[in-house]
Amino acid sequence: MPFINGMSYITKKLLTVRQQPIMTGVIGVDMPSNWTALHWGLSHSNSTAIIARAKTKVSGFMEVILSERRYYGGFFALFLGILLLQISMGYILFGRIIFAKLFFSSNSCNGCGICVKNCPAQAIKMFGEKPYWTYRCESCMRCMNFCPNRSVEASHSLAVILYYITAIPVWQYVLNRVTDSIPGMAKFNNDVTTFVLQYIYFLISIFLTYLVFSILNRVPIISRIFALTTLTHYYRRYHEPDTKLVDISPKSR
Repeated sequence: MPFINGMSYITKKLLTVRQQPIMTGVIGVDMPSNWTALHWGLSHSNSTAIIARAKTKVSGFMEVILSERRYYGGFFALFLGILLLQISMGYILFGRIIFAKLFFSSNSCNGCGICVKNCPAQAIKMFGEKPYWTYRCESCMRCMNFCPNRSVEASHSLAVILYYITAIPVWQYVLNRVTDSIPGMAKFNNDVTTFVLQYIYFLISIFLTYLVFSILNRVPIISRIFALTTLTHYYRRYHEPDTKLVDISPKSR
């Protein structure tokens, strides 16, 4: 089994420990970014060129692996992964959750449920006639990039609001109020307790803010304002060349 990612050295080690038969090899491959919540999608020509280079690299790699030789590459990706480990952990604990709560559907949404049916993480639920994104969202962008009506957006104005709500001054005020209102709480006020309380506050505050946001989004004029004030409304969506939604749908597997 070949691995095409620098961080897959960890996966290889786990399989070795579990005594799984593997043909060993690791490389790093650059692919087009599809994260259209933060940037516009790449053009067809650019993405095709990037994928063509990747295919050439992978084909050569597969020839080596299938000939039962070993090849280890992708060290730069591995180095970056280790170097950015703290950022990665921050994303898992905080960033991923914030990104999951930025998605909404505009007035052009007809409630077809394509995003719900094809979400690989099963993170989208219908909230009335509109989709609602849960904490399970992995920001894979499939919903945004494959929505036939371009209805799925990510609200940058909401991101600013969430940043303020979860900012340190606001959190510190809440912590001080909790500490003052609960007898004996002050003696438990250490780094671990503070982090746990902060994370609980973080989850609850984002959930409640997004719930209010989702309810307001059901009002047509407000939904229109939300859509016009996000950059994703103007971004080009990304579609990997030659890949259709049916090709990656969970039901097609």
